[in-house]
Amino acid sequence: MRAVHEMKGDPHEGRVDDMARVGFVVDKESDGDLWVSASKRGVCENCGEASTCGMDSGHGGSENEVIRVRNALGAEVGDTVEFDLEGHTELQVSVLVWVVPLIGLLAGALVMRALMSPQPISEDLATLGGAIGGFLVAFLVVIRLDRKKANDPKLTPVVLRVLQPACKPDVLQKTMEV
Repeated sequence: MRAVHEMKGDPHEGRVDDMARVGFVVDKESDGDLWVSASKRGVCENCGEASTCGMDSGHGGSENEVIRVRNALGAEVGDTVEFDLEGHTELQVSVLVWVVPLIGLLAGALVMRALMSPQPISEDLATLGGAIGGFLVAFLVVIRLDRKKANDPKLTPVVLRVLQPACKPDVLQKTMEV
């Protein structure tokens, strides 16, 4: 059986350890990348009440998703692997998705309020229109950046460790023969 393999160095330096995910390798591409089946991350993943609440079960929390993962350690189909985005990528993407539209919303509201203050239109209506317009512009910027970065390898998770599976099929078969 193969021992646990770990990446040399620390390519995920600064990441929070509980952000890494564990999944089962279901397929391997010719370029070495893996398809890993892992449970979906739900809104309740780190909540203390998750075991009794059931909120996530209505949102697909118990289903698995299959994710393309870069194979830096030579994992094979059937292995259980730990994987995550490198570095602070998840934080950067979160800032892009949440902060940019918020900035657009606020900037649009302030600009329209300033431009429309001498006009007969209500300041509140101008502020609302500016907020909606600013949000839409920022949202379009996020969509454009998303499409531009869709194939960026930095946005593909990488295998951090190959975990020793509880039981390989050949070991199970030998056990059953005894």
